[in-house]
Amino acid sequence: MPNATLLVHHAADPYFNMACDEWMAAHADSSRSILIRLYSWQPGGITIGRHQREERALRWDLLHGTPVIRRITGGRAIYHDPSELTYAVAMPTDGGGVEQLAGSVAAVSRTLSEVLSDFVTALGIEARVMSRSAPGEADTARLHTAPCFTSYARREILADGRKVVASAQRRMGQAVLQHGSVKLAGIVGHAALPDIPGSPNQMADAVTRSDIDTAKRLFANAFETRLGLSVVARELSADERGLVARYASYVASHHLRQRDSIKQIASLSSLSLDRL
Repeated sequence: MPNATLLVHHAADPYFNMACDEWMAAHADSSRSILIRLYSWQPGGITIGRHQREERALRWDLLHGTPVIRRITGGRAIYHDPSELTYAVAMPTDGGGVEQLAGSVAAVSRTLSEVLSDFVTALGIEARVMSRSAPGEADTARLHTAPCFTSYARREILADGRKVVASAQRRMGQAVLQHGSVKLAGIVGHAALPDIPGSPNQMADAVTRSDIDTAKRLFANAFETRLGLSVVARELSADERGLVARYASYVASHHLRQRDSIKQIASLSSLSLDRL
């Protein structure tokens, strides 16, 4: 039975969160293993897609100190508030022994959407995977200006007519990274993204350690049941947290650049993947 490691941690800062996802992709490329992760944000942050024009993606004059980071994946701007549960999956392009994860970008996205739908349903929310994109989704102008949760694309997950999971994927070297937001508590708006439904000042309860503990069991079960994986959950080790924290400093210094994480992580001798 193929194995996967589930990394779980609570309330990390935005630079650490994006650095950890990028490190996961580099580690999957190097080790040929499957890593999955659940995490939350403290404080919140805005991420923009790899190809978005930063001057059009959000209202910079209304950030009020909120960190902004360019993701290494595509998609649109999104505010990750502390009530959000976020996931990431990193795997080798050959699927790491899982046939359903070894196909095209579209096939892998479809498979992971089914897993995520199972997970959201297990949390008590009746969800469905969309078979087609919303009208107007193909408008290229929307890529730069429309926030993520104002529409939905094919294979994204809706509940009661609203998008509850938004995902983005990228292939780098011999690895695939897919990550995304799970908005179980609803969409919390931000003044810098005025087209997001809801009030910019809306608040929701932050994800707690207890919430993470409950979610990780259901998340692991969704992967085990749907894909036949053996999932072992653990927290990042002290060494791993140190490695990611040092890379997070690089991300913070290059937060709006289009980063090529596998090459950049490998080039930093203090972040050698051989230590893992």
